[in-house]
Amino acid sequence: MTKQKVLFVCNHNAGRSQMAEAYLNARYGDRYEAYSAGNSPSSRMNEYTLRVMAEAGIPMDGHAPKPLDGLKAERFAVAARLCNCADTCPLLPPADRVLDMLFPDPSQFYGSDDEIMRGFREVRDLVFAWVDETFGDADD
Repeated sequence: MTKQKVLFVCNHNAGRSQMAEAYLNARYGDRYEAYSAGNSPSSRMNEYTLRVMAEAGIPMDGHAPKPLDGLKAERFAVAARLCNCADTCPLLPPADRVLDMLFPDPSQFYGSDDEIMRGFREVRDLVFAWVDETFGDADD
């Protein structure tokens, strides 16, 4: 069976899109090959993303923010924008289907370490539930 290629895009590629990529590969890697990229990628992964993904048992070793331009030559079954960038997002690589799913931007969370972690956990859980609903089977 050929795996379907899925691209997740968000602004900085250090939070939401990385969570979706890692979770789809971990949970449904037998059917999908996930990638992620950012419109304006950060210089490094967000430490809170790494922490909440480790809590979920999904290691992020080797993950780093990547520019969307680096994937322009690829073709995807699905390209999913996980931020409010439909009007400002550069052209996506060719995709059979484009999805827009707005999640809160975790880079905008402020407060104590516990408050920021709580926000990142909420986004992680929303991303996981959406990935399950969108890419999972009723049997999963």
